[in-house]
Amino acid sequence: MLLDLLAKQIAQLEETIEVLVCDDFSTHYVDKNREACERNGFSFFENTSNLGSISTRIKLAKKSSFNWLLFVDSDMIPVHNKYLLNYISNIKSASVIFGGYRYKKDYRKTQLRKNYGISREEKSAKKRSQKPFKYVFSGNMLIEKEIFTQIINDPSNCYGYDLLLGERFNNNKVKLLHIDNGTFHLGIEDNISYLNNQVNGVKLLRTWFENDEINSDHNNLIKAYKVLEKMCLSKILFSPTLKLHVIIRKILIKFGRPIVLLDWFKLYHFVNAK
Repeated sequence: MLLDLLAKQIAQLEETIEVLVCDDFSTHYVDKNREACERNGFSFFENTSNLGSISTRIKLAKKSSFNWLLFVDSDMIPVHNKYLLNYISNIKSASVIFGGYRYKKDYRKTQLRKNYGISREEKSAKKRSQKPFKYVFSGNMLIEKEIFTQIINDPSNCYGYDLLLGERFNNNKVKLLHIDNGTFHLGIEDNISYLNNQVNGVKLLRTWFENDEINSDHNNLIKAYKVLEKMCLSKILFSPTLKLHVIIRKILIKFGRPIVLLDWFKLYHFVNAK
């Protein structure tokens, strides 16, 4: 669906665009994706093992022929029928351009991933521009190849990498632009998988924080942790012996909300990451 949609938009453009697709050793839709690439004249590659999204993007960047790279995750569908044109029209405005994420509203209200996405990620370009390094969503990102190779040069396969990516853009004073050129995020995990991924991501965030790779300027969780530490409250409020994290996990799995409980759950695992 994504590949055919992109092919239709490319056919309406004067610019030369190459499309590189890489299957990361998956077991679903491989033949369909290969056929779609053959049908549309796209290049199709297959990893012989699961490399992860970052390593796969590095691989595709090396194979690309042009100076600009547009990364679109396979579970994304452009909202606008002029999606590619919108990016091309802004290509000289910054080194990295983000179109943003959107979420379709026809879903079960118990889906935690969608509830979080709608509450925290689905922001207008104007809103994202107020804190440009906070709203870094690399699943819908146009970036100069030179900047990509400088900033994304380690094959980290980890949940929550966008947080570190935003920090690196900020530290290297990379010029970002946020535009309203969203993609619908369709790949929604079940509540248990999402919470497990959040735990892994938060533990990694703690490691980045301890190694001074990321600070609190663009992360509310770290800000809250610093405040609680200053008041000597973090170990008291988030003690494993209270078992509140067990209760909250059950609530989130069953109801998928409120998101404030997800914030508490993540902060608990950040405090107890060591």
